[in-house]
Amino acid sequence: MVGIFLIFFVHTLLIYLLPYPVNRLNFLFIILLWLIIYKNDPLILWVALPLSFSTELFSSAPFGLSTAALLFSLFLEHWLLLNIFTNHSWYIALLCGFTALLSYRILFLIFMSGAALLKITDYSLQWSILPDLLMEGAINACALTALYLASRSFSKRLNPRYIGL
Repeated sequence: MVGIFLIFFVHTLLIYLLPYPVNRLNFLFIILLWLIIYKNDPLILWVALPLSFSTELFSSAPFGLSTAALLFSLFLEHWLLLNIFTNHSWYIALLCGFTALLSYRILFLIFMSGAALLKITDYSLQWSILPDLLMEGAINACALTALYLASRSFSKRLNPRYIGL
């Protein structure tokens, strides 16, 4: 429970207090995706539910759209890691980070466009968002890869197979 609150707190601080390139880091998404890559446990998808609901409290989008996009994107990446990207190396972490964030943003834009069609919100899709979307995907993918490489080297050093030989 403390870990969930800490992840939410750091995510909120990154978004609202830091300048432009750094506030594009989706810390919540990076941590959840790292856990899916590193642990490969479907229970992590259940941890995503309260975290994404807590971020909905600070969102101006209709309630549930961001949560649905996040969960669908994490389900997609979990399936990709189980069936297609079976090699867990640094370039797979980079590719998963980029595809996961792009699928999250594309699903969110589709859900927002659907909400606009149903007159729930006033939203119009503009193509000028595409460079920002690609920049956000690249920044988050690089951050996920750095976290993956750091945790990989740290866990290899503390692995009992390598210590007591």
